[in-house]
Amino acid sequence: MISSDVGGVLGRIRARYLLFGTFAFQVHGFSFGSPDTDLWLDPSLGNEGWKDAVREIAGPHEILFRDHPEADPPCQSARIHCTPHMDIISRPSGHTDADFEPLYWVSTQSRYGRLPPLKVLLRSKLHAGRPKDYRHVMRIGRQILNIW
Repeated sequence: MISSDVGGVLGRIRARYLLFGTFAFQVHGFSFGSPDTDLWLDPSLGNEGWKDAVREIAGPHEILFRDHPEADPPCQSARIHCTPHMDIISRPSGHTDADFEPLYWVSTQSRYGRLPPLKVLLRSKLHAGRPKDYRHVMRIGRQILNIW
């Protein structure tokens, strides 16, 4: 289910995090091709702590840091170039920093990390507003309803 490359990266994480994105759906049992891994790092790390945690997680892998000043409030992300790539986000779509703590405690512990409830992941995908995210939500909805 997970490549050894991503498994090695996940094994380096010491900060609290939540799984998001299509990999989280796959851990929930929904089929996707080769999903990337999205992680929401604990916002209590602060800006510099977040960047330090990303560097530690990446290990020998290349990192691309990105700022998203147009987001409200502004957020940042980093892409770790492993196979498949891993995106580390300071805040997923549709959530605030204050959402992390309560979501952390209602999330299920999986072998890959804490997994938010399915409805939380679907809400985030819908809030992102991108066509590919709508397609993912529709695909999961069809699987839940067991239709075509």
